[in-house]
Parts: sequence; structure tokens; C-alpha cells
Amino acid sequence: MVTTDDFDFYNVMLSIRSHGWSRDIAKSKKKKLLKKYKVDEFRDLYTFYYSGYNLRSTDLNAFLGLGQLKKINKISQVRYNNFLSYKENLKNFWYQGSLSNFISSFAYGTLVKNRMEVYKYLKKFNIETRPLICGNIGRHPFWIKKNGSSILINADIVHEYGLYLPNHYNLKKEDILFICQKFNEIAVPKFF
Repeated sequence: MVTTDDFDFYNVMLSIRSHGWSRDIAKSKKKKLLKKYKVDEFRDLYTFYYSGYNLRSTDLNAFLGLGQLKKINKISQVRYNNFLSYKENLKNFWYQGSLSNFISSFAYGTLVKNRMEVYKYLKKFNIETRPLICGNIGRHPFWIKKNGSSILINADIVHEYGLYLPNHYNLKKEDILFICQKFNEIAVPKFF
């Protein structure tokens, strides 16, 4: 536990306890970071401004995880079916695959040339998207401050064009088809 009356320090601590990103900090501080590092609202979801930690409750997570284990086979099968639906309906797009025949990912990873446009368009239909992992960690503010910017060719492709589409087990086939329809209306494929 830390006590402080320093608003700036308080916001840095909020960020550090949660990986170093800006999700929990004051809007005014977040706005300054976005401007300072020229980060758009989409990239901000997984941009690390400080070297951080994951200092959140583990007991609660363990309890919830044990409950999820009781239905893991059902969850995995639904996510696998969703993955196959995405793959079938987004044939013109690269997808994040696996060497395994059974893919039960939390999201469907792909690359698009017009990611910001896709993000904003899908958001209008309440379709959540996220950056494909964090991209090139060597381009995040905490790394640049200490080491300078790092060029990593494949990570840079993911950084600039990577996008996750939702794959929650509560999504039905018609939900996936709707997401694919809206995605296909706006997205421009990116191959490397």
C-alpha cells in the first residue's frame, strides 16, 4: 500500500500496478500521454508507458478459474467453431493460426491496412476490436525512454496492422457472421 498526495505520482503508480498501461489513470493524464507519444486511441489499449507489473488479485482469479474449468470443453469447442467461421468468411485476410488442429483463441487475429478506419467502423456497431498483442514492444514509451526505438520487422507489421476480432463463447454463429459482414465492408487486407 502506498499513500500520496502527489497526483502525478498517484497516476504513475496506478499505471505501474497494471502492466504500465494507462487504463486506470486520470483522463487528463492519459490525454497528455497520448499526445506526447503520438498514440491513437486504438493503440492505447495495449501501449505501455512505464515498466509495470501485474499486481492484481490472484485469489479471486483462482476461484473464477476453477469455476471455468468445469465448462472448459464447451467453451473451447464454441471458440473453435467461431474460429472456423471467421476463417471461412474472411478468406481474403491473413489470420493468426497455430500448428495445432484445434484453435480455441480468445480472439481472431488478422492484419488490415486501414486498421484505425476498421476500428472506428466496427465500434459504431458495438463490435469490440483490440490491437494484436502489443505489437513491437521496442516502440512503447517505457522502452523508448530507456533504450530508444527498436526496429523489429515482423513485430512492426503486427504493431501497425494487427487487429483482434472478438471470439467469446457467448457469441453465436449469427454474431460471427454479422462481425464478418461489417469487417468485410470496410477492411483492406494486409499481407507481408
